[in-house]
Amino acid sequence: MLIDEGLRHGALLAWQCSQDGVRPPTIAEMFDCTVEEARTMIETGRMIEAIEQAFLSSRERELIVCLGDLQLERMHAGDLSMPRGWEVSGRLGRSAGWAATASRRLRQGDRGDTLNLIHYAANGYVWMLPAGWAMYALLRNAQEGPADDATGQT
Repeated sequence: MLIDEGLRHGALLAWQCSQDGVRPPTIAEMFDCTVEEARTMIETGRMIEAIEQAFLSSRERELIVCLGDLQLERMHAGDLSMPRGWEVSGRLGRSAGWAATASRRLRQGDRGDTLNLIHYAANGYVWMLPAGWAMYALLRNAQEGPADDATGQT
């Protein structure tokens, strides 16, 4: 961990207090620090929260890898059709609607809270967008582990 857990918790608490309308002088009193230090804690907490929200959950990573594998298998077999969400869910041993729920944040959309990694069509078909393929490559490389030398041998 790059930041002490106590400092991380304090910064997140200061950020949450500021979001609830507590002013920096009051936060400074709560943490027994200067107002400038309180402002720094608030900003640090804001940045920590933004970073932590950008991380993919394990189910989101699992979905991306499964969808990428399924699409590649189909392409190699000469099948250019896109998989349906229930196929992705089934391959992972999950219920039929699991992929739709797990992909909510990964989907293409105009809202600021989506990552635009996959497209989930209204008819149930799902496919990887260019950013999704980049994430798939990163996740696959991470699963395979780093190579020891330039030949790719581990």
